[in-house]
Amino acid sequence: MKTSLFDNTTVIKRIIGIKKELNALSKEEAHKAYFEIIKKYKSQGDWITLFSLAYGSAFAPDVMGNAPYFHYPFTLDSNNNLVKDEIIFQQYENGFGNLKAKVEQYKGNLLQLKGYAIDYGKADYFKWITEGSIYYSTILTEAGVPNQLWENSGGHGDLHKTRTENVQLPYCDAILTFDNQNLSDATLIEKLTCLNQDGNSIIDVTEKKIYVNLKAGANLKTVKPIIYLSPGAKISPAQGMTQDFSSGTVNYTVTSENGTESSIWTVYVNNTLNVETFKKQNNKLKICPNPTTNNFILSNEDNLIHRIEIIDIFGRIVLQKTISNPSETIVIERGNITSGTYFIKAFTNSSEVIEKVIFN
Repeated sequence: MKTSLFDNTTVIKRIIGIKKELNALSKEEAHKAYFEIIKKYKSQGDWITLFSLAYGSAFAPDVMGNAPYFHYPFTLDSNNNLVKDEIIFQQYENGFGNLKAKVEQYKGNLLQLKGYAIDYGKADYFKWITEGSIYYSTILTEAGVPNQLWENSGGHGDLHKTRTENVQLPYCDAILTFDNQNLSDATLIEKLTCLNQDGNSIIDVTEKKIYVNLKAGANLKTVKPIIYLSPGAKISPAQGMTQDFSSGTVNYTVTSENGTESSIWTVYVNNTLNVETFKKQNNKLKICPNPTTNNFILSNEDNLIHRIEIIDIFGRIVLQKTISNPSETIVIERGNITSGTYFIKAFTNSSEVIEKVIFN
């Protein structure tokens, strides 16, 4: 009863007026007008009026009537005096208040928590928040629910950042148990791009090699790769750091989220380590059709293929096949491979060539 929703007669009469105005319209007209009313009070920064509308929708909804779609516990009599409907008001009390009964009802759930803390500013201009915080802590304690009650010198919101950083997060950190069981052990570089890049990067997930060609005139001493990693993984040198690729390569170490795995990736930039030859080799590996919905034909112009691997974007081999009778044209059966993008790695007597294939 001490909230601004119910101790401010002006606000209460405003809500009564809004409901009266909308009730005089057709359902469709009232719906449109309600949106304009919300915009109006939002532009004025009148949050108490907006809260009144929101709490009504939450705790005493009336979806069959006109907007604003809720029952309101107050009306005006013929003398313009407020009249309270106790039955409707109880709906608000059950939703917005009634904390003592709720603590008793949900005590079992509350006791399962590892920590429970209330942090309030003693200078908050909403006095019901400071008084309510103390009251809530009191009834939790009376019910045997352990809790922390913190009072700070702030107002309604001016110390949120410092209290979160210096009090609340350290409190959570002290009582939570870190989950080591469901962390990823992947160490993949999923994508790498650079400014002034010419074409897409070529990623060999098996050999942990990435080939990038930059446009003519690009400064190899100030390359800043944008790198996308496996979820939770870390990389060194750090993401977003400028690197000197004038020697042609930079090695990156990727450590998995769970810290148990690591892999070293070599990034080749420009032609310094035969990137163009690598591309030409890949272009000699033909896949038809691509994309494909079923089987496909694989061929290589120069050399006979004696083994192939199909690798997913996480570096996992999903199919490997030894070709007993190497030939220029090989039919590969899709089998149980799910839809997505994969890499075909073909082994010949003189080289390894890679090409991308898409299964629809």
